[in-house]
Amino acid sequence: MKMKKMNKKGFTLIELLAVIVILAILLGVAIPAVAGYINSSRKSGFIDNVTMFVNAARNASVSGEFDFPSDQNHVTVIPFDKLKDHLDRGGTTSSYGGTWTAGSFVVIVNAGTSEKPIYQYYVAANDGKYSLGDAKSSESSKAQILLVDDMDSENVIRESTGVTIPTKGATLYVHDPSGKAEYVSTKETDNSDKGDSSSTLTVDTSTGVEELS
Repeated sequence: MKMKKMNKKGFTLIELLAVIVILAILLGVAIPAVAGYINSSRKSGFIDNVTMFVNAARNASVSGEFDFPSDQNHVTVIPFDKLKDHLDRGGTTSSYGGTWTAGSFVVIVNAGTSEKPIYQYYVAANDGKYSLGDAKSSESSKAQILLVDDMDSENVIRESTGVTIPTKGATLYVHDPSGKAEYVSTKETDNSDKGDSSSTLTVDTSTGVEELS
């Protein structure tokens, strides 16, 4: 008895081309979506890492390692480098894998008085490629010192230079939600009794307010 031969038919060229086109469309949609998700996740991680440094600055100041600003409109500036040993976990590099530069520091402002201090926390962060800043448009994006309570993942921008940490005689701008920045001049704090005069800087903010350029 003869077996009936099955007629095995492969894909035609048109069918193969149709599959390739469909796959190309799916990849064209999926790749940007995945890339966007990854970037969004890295931005959130960037903010989480920065927040760890802010908390470390707060805890180290409470324990007396750094001085809280004692006078009204004075601030204490603490570089990330001085806070690495105070982190509960990780955080020494950003979520993008970069190392925090000298343009990364926490700013504690005394918005109250010497008798009744009110401490506000600002921060600048830069990993050599990314910074905290104004992301309203690519043309105006630049690194800034931001109020911690107002920063979110949208404030992570691609800005390689960051903000220069204040030194004696330098100037500093701290951003606030009104769109303005406090202009401040710096003076050194005497921390010789703590063995490190470069740990903090006291900044006098009594010189007024100027528009962000």
